[in-house]
Amino acid sequence: MSLPTAPDLSPAQRTEIELLARGKQAKSRALRDLGLTETPEAAHALLLRAGLWDESRTPYADRLGATTQPVTLSVPDFTDEPRLDLTHLDAYAIDDEGNRDPDDAVGIEALSGGLTRLWVHVADVAALVPADSDLDLEARARGATLYLPDQTIGMLPDELVEKTGLGLHPTTPALSISLDLDADGNAEAVDVQLTTVRVTRLTYTQAQAALDANQEPFVTLARLARASRDLRVQEGALSIDLPEVRVKAGPDGPLVTPLPKPEMRAVVQECMTLAGWGAAIYADDHAIPLPFATQ
Repeated sequence: MSLPTAPDLSPAQRTEIELLARGKQAKSRALRDLGLTETPEAAHALLLRAGLWDESRTPYADRLGATTQPVTLSVPDFTDEPRLDLTHLDAYAIDDEGNRDPDDAVGIEALSGGLTRLWVHVADVAALVPADSDLDLEARARGATLYLPDQTIGMLPDELVEKTGLGLHPTTPALSISLDLDADGNAEAVDVQLTTVRVTRLTYTQAQAALDANQEPFVTLARLARASRDLRVQEGALSIDLPEVRVKAGPDGPLVTPLPKPEMRAVVQECMTLAGWGAAIYADDHAIPLPFATQ
């Protein structure tokens, strides 16, 4: 049986097939009459072949019941509360080119006795999203920011990213984790503090160029990351090296772009691993319950 073109489908048939493709309806008489299986996948394929949808149309969020509407709740300003001033220290938010929500940054501070303090700064979102507030309840309902090939739907308003993003303003409030590390990557002390930081934004390519030119703090960050990774491997850690790609959908079809993997990408990842470990130690020392995952 030949499949219909767009003009062959009535408006009612098109609506019925689209609802099935989006997972909003379980059956479709139009598909059954055409001898096709009544599944979202078959409906999607028919809409593509009929030219009613192009390949940039992605029905998967609808099928999962995920909301695709942006959050429009208002965002409060930061309150005046005590924070450790770290604006005299350089910090760097290092991300892929085009990143619009810089939520972490790294830096170092030289200490006496051969120690180096690694600072990992995190956007202090919780300061603007109090527990059980409307913003908190909305974020909990969504669960996570939804990344689709054709769009990104935040679990919090874009206004919040603008207020809390590291490096988007001359100085920014942050939640900062510090680890005092020796030359072998062992932590002598950890701490977590509310801070004010001064952050410069860089791409991985820019950071790697600085490392290749033996510029600080990138040389020291790389040394600390290598030492930390070596320690974890000695203790039985397993690293799985998978390719990273950026997937986008457009009218001409999907575009899959491999992401470069300079050493600075691994350096930032290792710093985030150290920050997670440091936060866990701090929470354990202060009897703070935290959600966690194990592998």
